[in-house]
Amino acid sequence: MCTIINLFLHTRIMSAGNNFRQFFQFTARSDPKWYPGHMRKSLKQLQSLLSITDCILEIHDARIPLSGRNVEFKRTLSGVRPHILVLNKSDLSSHKKEDKVNLVKHLKSQDPNLSDVIFTSFRDSSIKFILPKALETIHNFPRFQRGGGPEKNILVIGIPNVGKSSIINHLRKVRLNFSGDATRVGALPGVTRALQTKIKVNQDPLTYLWDSPGIVFPSLNDSHVALKLAVCKRIRDDLIGEEIVADYLLFHLNKQAVFKYVKVLGLSAPTDDIQSLPLQVALRFNWNKNVKNLVTNQIEMIPNKHQASLHFLKLFRMGKLGRVNLDALDLHNQENAPKRTIVSI
Repeated sequence: MCTIINLFLHTRIMSAGNNFRQFFQFTARSDPKWYPGHMRKSLKQLQSLLSITDCILEIHDARIPLSGRNVEFKRTLSGVRPHILVLNKSDLSSHKKEDKVNLVKHLKSQDPNLSDVIFTSFRDSSIKFILPKALETIHNFPRFQRGGGPEKNILVIGIPNVGKSSIINHLRKVRLNFSGDATRVGALPGVTRALQTKIKVNQDPLTYLWDSPGIVFPSLNDSHVALKLAVCKRIRDDLIGEEIVADYLLFHLNKQAVFKYVKVLGLSAPTDDIQSLPLQVALRFNWNKNVKNLVTNQIEMIPNKHQASLHFLKLFRMGKLGRVNLDALDLHNQENAPKRTIVSI
């Protein structure tokens, strides 16, 4: 019986795929601002620390390896000190071994100052290799024009909410067997708002990490980049609109034939309609909201599609809807489509 159901679902998926959108149509809306003053201030503080810094550790999201990396880092920080790019949450990305090799080659060709690229995840032991790699890189890099004492100082940078503080806390616990968090961790972008004091993560050699606030572009002129950051919760959903972000996620899942959402959400078949998906989800979970009918002046109950859209995004961010690379090379036609600015940050 289960086989028959799966075969039926597969047939529905194959037939639905022929009607999926080839390009994402952006909707017109105002350009909200989100470049808090602490980000501008922090970038200047990071530059001032370069004189005592031995290595730069940039944390980024493996699901968007090419999108959203702050060009200011490359312009002002990279090249001055060894620079290691850590692509975190690799367990949520669809990169296979060959994909990773090609991606590393591409990243290094775009940024010759990159010393190395590491893929990490909290679901395996890969994070523990970050510090040995950083110390090895420091050892192989001349320490000229560097002030401070004999200890090793590693500056941790990246976009908001990408796991910088979590990685620091994890390394501290693993290397020094310390309990408790040395730096604050939050679920929303922008929790770390000031450059932290140095955090000891290793005794021999004596090594400190400096946590820093997530810093994004002052302006995102590429709508795809803005939406990818929002899908991965690297910027706040409400800057663009939760329904638009959910629609962009749906577009990518369908485009890459990742249809796990059909089974997880209890749908009968894949859909390319962002109005239909949250409606079906809201009806299934009986999520409703009260609204006032302006004609009858009565309170009416309608399906809460906004709550359903948030649920859809949450499931993806938890890894429940399958592994995806939002920068997949097979989407190059989508990336070359006409772009409209959707958000300025």
